[in-house]
Amino acid sequence: MIAFIPRQSRRVILVGFCALGFTPLGHGQLDGVSLLIDHLKSPDSHVRSEAARALGKSKDPRAVEPLIATLEDTDFDAAYVAALALGNIGDPRAVKPLIAALKPRASLPGQGISPKSAWLPDGAAYALGKIGTAAVLPLIAALSDSDSSVRTAAAHALGETKDPRAIAPILAALREPNDDVRNSMVEALGFFGPLSVPPLIGALKDQDSNVRRAAASVFGGRLGIGSYYPDAVSALLAALAERDMAVVAGAHEFFIDRGEAGSEDVLIEALGEFGDKDMAQDFLTCRNSKLEEAASSWGLKHDYRIQEVRTASSPLATWGHAHR
Repeated sequence: MIAFIPRQSRRVILVGFCALGFTPLGHGQLDGVSLLIDHLKSPDSHVRSEAARALGKSKDPRAVEPLIATLEDTDFDAAYVAALALGNIGDPRAVKPLIAALKPRASLPGQGISPKSAWLPDGAAYALGKIGTAAVLPLIAALSDSDSSVRTAAAHALGETKDPRAIAPILAALREPNDDVRNSMVEALGFFGPLSVPPLIGALKDQDSNVRRAAASVFGGRLGIGSYYPDAVSALLAALAERDMAVVAGAHEFFIDRGEAGSEDVLIEALGEFGDKDMAQDFLTCRNSKLEEAASSWGLKHDYRIQEVRTASSPLATWGHAHR
């Protein structure tokens, strides 16, 4: 049927077909992938984006180099979709340019960093995570980049790879002074499940309180994997008994969920020493009057008004919930 449609209209329809995962051949052996590659140079940024999306679905290796070039597109949406497409194809040739794309850039020469500039690093991190093995060593090297946003994106991508070679470098990066980057390392470790448990337990004894707190948050924070591993439970309870405030602060949700008897005074002390707004929020909404009172006092002292907000996607810790 495509052969009876004017050539320009046929090209537009073909892009639509390919966006649905097809690469049809019409009259004269019209190659869908080649046409889509041509559309990456369209003056219309929406067409460029849709062509990149369709090429990713095609998984055709001929699309790799043109998609790499599209990472430099001045339209962030087109560049972002090109990054996702490269991840779907999974060709190692894309690793080096995707690593470079982890750094936010201006949309045009002479312009500052746009709020949309984070789209491309996010897409590149996703793509590198999907490429997997071939991307691991370059991503580990990126954990030492001078740009904190690159370190953050590299951590996310390494978590997505679930490659055990990444665990030790991510643990070492828990010494990161930047809170946002350190949190990204914590989130990445949560992807490794049982493989990360022994080194994380070791990190609970680190001399650096930031490392201990970050490691504890993998077990006892919103990722909450500690309850599934008896060795982790034992290590966290030992830290509570030893009054290690960094570990108690990091794992405070673990203790709240358990309704750990006699832990309130230690938790309150940890709030005073390592507390932040999230920890105070958890205390105020946990249904434990002693912790709620402490959180209210902390909020007044730090000029912070805490409100209870519960959603299905982000439930708050409730005292003794784990035993119900």
